[in-house]
Amino acid sequence: MEILDVYRGLLLATPAVHSQMKGTYNLFVAAQGDLRPNMVLQLGDSGEDYTHQGTSGVVDAEVILISRGDTSAAASQLAKAVHDTVKNFTGTLRGIEVQLTEAMSTKSSYDATNKVFEITSTYTSFYRKVSP
Repeated sequence: MEILDVYRGLLLATPAVHSQMKGTYNLFVAAQGDLRPNMVLQLGDSGEDYTHQGTSGVVDAEVILISRGDTSAAASQLAKAVHDTVKNFTGTLRGIEVQLTEAMSTKSSYDATNKVFEITSTYTSFYRKVSP
């Protein structure tokens, strides 16, 4: 789950993303009553990379970033800013070295019950811990 903190920190530090946010960066599910636009960050499948000598220390994880808005335009604008920030991201943040971020898929949906538009973007992150 520490990789989600890395991406949340990256998005918080990016004015193009943060300036569009009225709500919060939620882990796993959106908080009830949270203002929109907001985001949900989720962790999908993940696993360690192995060599013939054992684990390499590199983890690949599916990072799911959901941009949510009251309108399709609000969700889409936030998703674009998120994508422009995250695609191909490499760097060290919070003791984690992200070696590669690959964009995998994007889909849109509308939750009629909560009246919210969502753009769900999935990325694969390759990373390793560089400090405890």
